[in-house]
Amino acid sequence: MLLERYHALLGPDRTRERLEALLEAARLAGDDSPAIACEARLFAIGDLLIIGDAAAAARELEAAGALATQLRLGRHRWRATVGRAMFALLEGDVAGSEALASRR
Repeated sequence: MLLERYHALLGPDRTRERLEALLEAARLAGDDSPAIACEARLFAIGDLLIIGDAAAAARELEAAGALATQLRLGRHRWRATVGRAMFALLEGDVAGSEALASRR
């Protein structure tokens, strides 16, 4: 339900509300629904970057990536890899970003 709230709140004015819903969804999903926790964390990355908290976004990315790998969730593993490529590019590591982006 909280993930649906995230989608209902899409738009430029409700970033913090979306982020709160996502982080709450990840917390509540916990060990009972790790796939939902993973998805919520992946969505939270964008909102964390919007509010300027790149360190928290990187933490969420690593947590989501670990969950996606553990659960063998292909789409989520791909999204985490794209996120890592984005961070590498933001840090000026073009070669690292390209290497991540070309992974299959």
